[in-house]
Amino acid sequence: MTRWQHRDSPFSDSGHQVVLTSRDVDLWIFPLHPKPGDGDLLAPDEHRHAAAFHFDRDRERYIAGRAMLRRLLGAGLDRDPASLRFRYGPSGKPTLDGPLSFNFSNSEDLGALAIASFDLGVDIERIRTI
Repeated sequence: MTRWQHRDSPFSDSGHQVVLTSRDVDLWIFPLHPKPGDGDLLAPDEHRHAAAFHFDRDRERYIAGRAMLRRLLGAGLDRDPASLRFRYGPSGKPTLDGPLSFNFSNSEDLGALAIASFDLGVDIERIRTI
């Protein structure tokens, strides 16, 4: 997992709550490889979404991405990742009540997660030779 930031990170392995200033952005880039217990973190609606994938590879990437999203947000908010309850906007973008805004993107086996105290977006795309 790779993480970029422009100052000391508000996240820590000890799970302290995130305090972001109006200019801070945490950007995480990570492989979408399933880990034991990933499925245990997902909510019922996420399990239904995962079950709708035709290919196992896509289902596993979705589960790995949602689990990592939950782990990182849970650590930053000092909450159990499985306890997070997302609300979804008209376009399907997940949000949480509280001080953090986030956006997740994936392309093949890589995921990108941006976290800030303001609305933001992130996109990751595999470069393909044409």
